[in-house]
Amino acid sequence: MCYNKTMNVILGLDIGTEFVKAVLARADKKGNLEILGAAKARQQDGAMHAGAISDIPAVVSACEEALVEVEDQSGERASTTVVGVAGELIKGNTTSVNYTRKDKNRPITEAEMSEILKKVQQKSGEVVGKEIALETGSDSTEVSLISSAIVSLTIDGYKITNPIGFKGSKVSILIYTAFAPMIHVSAIEKVCAELNLDLLTVAVEPFAVCRACLGDNTDSEFSGIIVDIGSHTTDVAVINGGVVEGTKAFSVGAAAAKKNPAVWLSALGVILEESIAERLPGLIYLCGGGAAEPVLQEQLATSDWYESLPFARRPVINLIDVSDLPNLSTAKLSTASLHALDYSYATALGLIRVGVDTLAGSPDEHGLRSRLAKLLQN
Repeated sequence: MCYNKTMNVILGLDIGTEFVKAVLARADKKGNLEILGAAKARQQDGAMHAGAISDIPAVVSACEEALVEVEDQSGERASTTVVGVAGELIKGNTTSVNYTRKDKNRPITEAEMSEILKKVQQKSGEVVGKEIALETGSDSTEVSLISSAIVSLTIDGYKITNPIGFKGSKVSILIYTAFAPMIHVSAIEKVCAELNLDLLTVAVEPFAVCRACLGDNTDSEFSGIIVDIGSHTTDVAVINGGVVEGTKAFSVGAAAAKKNPAVWLSALGVILEESIAERLPGLIYLCGGGAAEPVLQEQLATSDWYESLPFARRPVINLIDVSDLPNLSTAKLSTASLHALDYSYATALGLIRVGVDTLAGSPDEHGLRSRLAKLLQN
């Protein structure tokens, strides 16, 4: 096999409890993704625990199997990689920041934005550290910032994409930040090193699925609840009007849910009850390997689980249709690969979208959007 290697090819690697899924895509300067290959490999028993890596050599083996297949499909060598993390100890929240500037006639600078972002990230990290310490019973658990993104920004009431260079008095920002225990991140870094992959970033999986649904449209008004059902964990994200309001997880997946769906529904209800949304979106999008479990779809669509939650009416349940995701082309895939690229690959596709964000794939690499993206990485 003769491989090509280009800088705009990104690998999304979804390391799940039951399967590793790998998707390779080429990104253009307009934010469009051309899917080049998609493959999965089954994990060994005990390779993962509660969504986190517990046996590095076993995970490396499964990843290698998926990589060989996706590289054979595409003729491209995987290198630049985004890997997902999931589970109850992954904490992602959207924080609202409001402040009044002293000099409304002075343009907002990168230094000013950098200071704001640094304070928000530090404050969020302190809160998350206390939460994880409480849940694990250990005060020594170190956490790492793995994702930071501005999801909404207004100056004097006007919504804008990037504040740098604008003048104004009242600035309101919604910033999504996510943290993971350092031990989880270190295991992912080790896996990538063993596979000779260039780890671009680690991303929270439900946030990544949100990015896949939103695409490259900064003015998207998409609203919905993303429910990513794995074998042993379920990740949830709420999007309102294009704003990711938060991501949470619980340690009940399809393996237990199909035996006792009431427990799974109860846990989902608790997670949604904690949402900051005054009114929950009326559309629920299912993805992940457990999304097609018939008993879960039936219970979501017919039981009264939703009645105590702030829904206007019974929510509509859908499997994520990859063909409906924005800024996505599957023309390069074979018929067999295209047929296999279903809702279970939504996370891997979202990871690639996060990779594009991280690389600040703006038509002008020195433009405002790119500079702000770089600030968020610092």
